[in-house]
Amino acid sequence: MKRIVLILAMVLATAGAASASEAAREPVAAVTKHVGTFNKQRVKYSATVAETVLDGPDGKAAASMINTAYVREDVKDRASRPVMFVFNGGPGASSSPLHMSAFGPRRIGGEPTERKLIDNLYSPLDTVDLVFVDPVGTGFSRPLPGVDGQPFWSIEGDAASVVTFIKKWRKENNREASPLFICGESYGTTRAAQIVSSAPDLPLRGVLLLSMTGGPDGPDMPYVITLPTFAVTAAFHGKTDAQGRSPAQIFAETVQFARTDYIAALIQGDSLPAAEKSRIAQELSRRIGLPADFIADSNLRISKPEFMLNLLKDRGLRTGQLDARATGALAEYADKKPPRDDPSMFAGGSTAPLVHDYFTRELKFPATDNYRTLNLEVNSKWQFKGDALANPAGLVGKAMKERPELRAFWGAGYYDITTPLYAGRYILDHAGIPPERLVVAEFATGHTVFDGDENLDRFTQAVRAFIVSR
Repeated sequence: MKRIVLILAMVLATAGAASASEAAREPVAAVTKHVGTFNKQRVKYSATVAETVLDGPDGKAAASMINTAYVREDVKDRASRPVMFVFNGGPGASSSPLHMSAFGPRRIGGEPTERKLIDNLYSPLDTVDLVFVDPVGTGFSRPLPGVDGQPFWSIEGDAASVVTFIKKWRKENNREASPLFICGESYGTTRAAQIVSSAPDLPLRGVLLLSMTGGPDGPDMPYVITLPTFAVTAAFHGKTDAQGRSPAQIFAETVQFARTDYIAALIQGDSLPAAEKSRIAQELSRRIGLPADFIADSNLRISKPEFMLNLLKDRGLRTGQLDARATGALAEYADKKPPRDDPSMFAGGSTAPLVHDYFTRELKFPATDNYRTLNLEVNSKWQFKGDALANPAGLVGKAMKERPELRAFWGAGYYDITTPLYAGRYILDHAGIPPERLVVAEFATGHTVFDGDENLDRFTQAVRAFIVSR
């Protein structure tokens, strides 16, 4: 793969420089040229890692946002070429999971003990230009020296900064006529929903929501929407008899039970007859692998922690939360605090060194700091206020009523306890989204729907089809 490197001007701020001098200097950028094969197509593309200086509420330079764009070069009509802005969740998470495991032209492959950078044959760069967004406090993006980053660490402030960047990038790259898409994973779906809601002037064609946040509240529905995930997890770990059924079949059958007998029992509350309570407890035990007496004593309502900590208790294990297929020793995780109490959270080890090496060695970005794949300090400072977290589908549905050109894509995994698949299905079904403008993709994975080559291939093909459809 040949690369011609062009490093644009970089002027380092002097020690103690104020935000005014930061605004005056030329932004840092690195542009490299590449050739890759994606979806069996040979593609010439440029990779640009570039800085955007963002203003704070007082109108003064407050943060340096550094993002990465991949643009196909052998395109005659740039105005018809789609562009998709991509971000992950957290809050405090960089775009590296979607960038370096799903969409980017290079990805992290190999066994957990021997991770390495490999060509991503599944990247949709043949179909759509890709811009990966690292919000302030993640990746190389930082508040400027002496500036408090708190204005960027809220649902509204975060989304506003991303909207500012999207508008600036489209204008500076003459892409204001290009079909526009945004894609978010996990908390990124909250960000995407807030963007859709707060920036009606962005001419979005589509919003992609992966492992969507939110779900119904109340005394009954939170237990209904987790039940199908518990059922496929119990079967995966051999705590129930799958009887030759696929995860999709088990999931669908449990959804039907949850919508009928289970919810009918729960809504009766204390008036539920004892015999019926016993019957439902027995049926739940058969489906989710916990003892019927334990379920009855929990009033037929099994919380996420109760399930994760008790399903494999007889083996001295607990399940993961992001991916319930993962396990860890109960004793090892007993005293850990979230998110470190989840054995699936860091199962693959840190990818930060590989990601940093990719940016500095292959993309020639002159980094002066480490790339932060996950910043838990930002997470701890986040202001969780707004409808976009509890019901992102609702905001998207409202926007779709007003914007007939807007479509939605939703993807989720059967083994995701953090953002259960049926929770997403439920809020989508109550969001007023026209079914003909919604694409649904379900995967036998955890929170990361593109986990494994087979899922990655299917996922990226579904994304291609969504982008090119009208």
